[in-house]
Amino acid sequence: MMYKLLISFVLASVSAFGCASTEQHETLEIMDMKILLNTSQCTINSGSQNLSTGTEANCFFIKENNSSKIRTKYYKDIDSHVALIVGNSLPKNREYPLTMQRDDCGSTIKALIINKNGVKITEKEFTKTVTCAGVGSDEKEFYILSH
Repeated sequence: MMYKLLISFVLASVSAFGCASTEQHETLEIMDMKILLNTSQCTINSGSQNLSTGTEANCFFIKENNSSKIRTKYYKDIDSHVALIVGNSLPKNREYPLTMQRDDCGSTIKALIINKNGVKITEKEFTKTVTCAGVGSDEKEFYILSH
């Protein structure tokens, strides 16, 4: 009887509120902005702006090496903060051992430029690469993609 009640409650909840959402977000707070990356749709919402990353699902902000902290760089010459996004999710592949252990690897990297004018995704990208968000990225990738 208890199971029937629980199933009825779950079904009623789904009917009342629509289908359960499987969307996940990563949040970057910088320069008094809250930037949401929808990891399943690969879109950015910064309050006043909605942007596509131009990559396919799943996508993630590049993190500090082996941490959950999103890595950013500030470049004085462009007066902007830069975050990198890895997208175009890679399947498990024995030729690339990291993909066997992680779910945050992709084949494309793009930069998110954040400044007083808002946010933008750069046209430049690195493709045909194997990058995992939680492993981190090199300084040169930040610089090349943002300049």
